Amino acid sequence: MPVDKDVLAGVMDSHGRILDQYNLKKRTFYEGVSPEVRPLMWKLLLNYYSYQSTSLERQQHDKCKLEEYQNIKASWQAHLATSPELQCHERLIVKDAARTDKHLEYFRQSQTNQLLHDILMSYVEYDKNMGYTQGMNDLLSPILYTLQTEHEAFWCFVEFFNKIKINFEDLTLSLPLSLVTNLCKHIDPPLYSHLETQCGGEDWLFIYRWILLQFKREFPLEVISVLWEFMWSCPLTKYCDVFVVVACLRLYKQQIMLLQSVEDLTAYTSSISGKLDVEPVLCEARTLIHQLKFSSICPVDLKVLIDDNTTSPPPQVGFVRMRQSVSTRRQRISYDSTLKSIFGDDTQPISRPLPPNHVTPPTTGFVPRKLSSLSSQFEDISQQFPSEPISEAGLTFDDLRSEPYLDDL
Repeated sequence: MPVDKDVLAGVMDSHGRILDQYNLKKRTFYEGVSPEVRPLMWKLLLNYYSYQSTSLERQQHDKCKLEEYQNIKASWQAHLATSPELQCHERLIVKDAARTDKHLEYFRQSQTNQLLHDILMSYVEYDKNMGYTQGMNDLLSPILYTLQTEHEAFWCFVEFFNKIKINFEDLTLSLPLSLVTNLCKHIDPPLYSHLETQCGGEDWLFIYRWILLQFKREFPLEVISVLWEFMWSCPLTKYCDVFVVVACLRLYKQQIMLLQSVEDLTAYTSSISGKLDVEPVLCEARTLIHQLKFSSICPVDLKVLIDDNTTSPPPQVGFVRMRQSVSTRRQRISYDSTLKSIFGDDTQPISRPLPPNHVTPPTTGFVPRKLSSLSSQFEDISQQFPSEPISEAGLTFDDLRSEPYLDDL
């Protein structure tokens, strides 16, 4: 039975403290969460509330976090008119917020678009070094949809993004991709061999979006909450998303084994976007986690997946060659058939603030926003697809809502 009001009441004392945090998270992992208690469980799973806090302490915490959020929001609002950096972030946020999940009625409302805009702008103010990067809007929307309270959605987004921030800082995703390839090689050698040799998938770009957006676009928004709860509550590994990737690949192994090129593979993984069934994926991922966790023999390069005490990343076996030869292989991949299906053809100036000691490599033109860390390799491609900056005159959410939905990731 999923976690519901009765289950929560059974693990709380008379003051509202959670007495058995481990088993509550374990039950969430194996049986899920009832929609009636999802907002509270998300605030617990994302550390907005402490499990040891009382009901009264949570109310006081809400008041403090609301005040803190309002101060952050007031700060960027006061400086927006005179800050070119904030204005640059806002142009991107306005555009992305207006087209986020617009197939749902809730996100077609101007009020919801304004909430997305304000929360993302507040994050820019909160973490000036990170700023706004495309994809954050996708990660925020399920949280706002679930909580529907501005300051709570902001702080839960902060906690969630902190878990995966490294993926946005290192856009090559070298660590998670190396873990996926090593796990696939150990669990399913034939599938791994096919992806590496027949499909030319050395870079595994076809799963890039899965990891970066935590499968947000691969499942309907109504069920992505089930997957995220599963990953947030996993008691056996902090790399649950890696097992979910391999689970998805294994579930679609029969079709994947028929594909013979990286272009076909990328097109296929894009074609199943939003159509995946979450329950088989969860079942397969749990099986893989148990298989590795309780195996008598675990390869050295996979110990990081199940070792709670591991603090350093595993050897980047297989991805040293990726970094060394990424430019060469990129020349063999057509923009239209592969990169466009992953990142889209919307190109924008690199807008993320750079640290004072950063040395910018010589580049010209524009590059896809998500590939700023690989700009030198993609310069020849980006020059073929010049961008058309958005006009700032009279730009409103209603104007942008009618734009075609360009898939930027």
